[in-house]
Amino acid sequence: MTNHPLGAAKPRVSVLMPTFQQSAFLRRALESLCAQTLADWELVIVDDGSTDDTHAVLQPYLVDQRIRYQRLDSNQGLGAALNHALDLARADLIAYLPSDDVYYPEHLAQLAARLADDPSIALAYGGVRHHYNRFAEGQIEGFALQLVQVMHRRTSERWIERAELVTDDLERMFWSRLRQHGTFADVAGVTCEWVDHPHQRYKIIRETLGGGINPYRV
Repeated sequence: MTNHPLGAAKPRVSVLMPTFQQSAFLRRALESLCAQTLADWELVIVDDGSTDDTHAVLQPYLVDQRIRYQRLDSNQGLGAALNHALDLARADLIAYLPSDDVYYPEHLAQLAARLADDPSIALAYGGVRHHYNRFAEGQIEGFALQLVQVMHRRTSERWIERAELVTDDLERMFWSRLRQHGTFADVAGVTCEWVDHPHQRYKIIRETLGGGINPYRV
């Protein structure tokens, strides 16, 4: 693990970044985080056993004391990578930035403000640009909320890991458990980009299961 100065104040938001073999996209994602108008964040990067030049790309960013990095010795899957990141996160608010996705500058500020407005809200989400410049002012039709869209209050909930999978629908499973902790609320406008491309390691698999389209990043 890199960084995490002793005695550092707890940040307002912990941003979790799972990554695997996506060094070509990392800079764009990281620059979008560094450009946030809400600057009181920490980034926890968990490299799920990449063998590309991920670490070399990350190196210039690790001088920022808000950014921490851990590399797993072997690929363990998205759920395990997210749980590792949750274990390291220090903030009461949790956001996600998959390494091939992008935040717009007001993303963290808008979602954090929405959660601050109403203690009954467990999760806030922004609209998302996706699929060749199409826009969704909330949830993408036919898909679970994407990681990049959301911010939620910290709870004891954990992500399902590879060995525990009973369905391919990781996001829906986690969000359904979060609903037990409060309501979900959107913010006005598009705040981020979800990138769906042929080179994703955590790629989208579509299959019919219970009559729906279920995305799972494997």
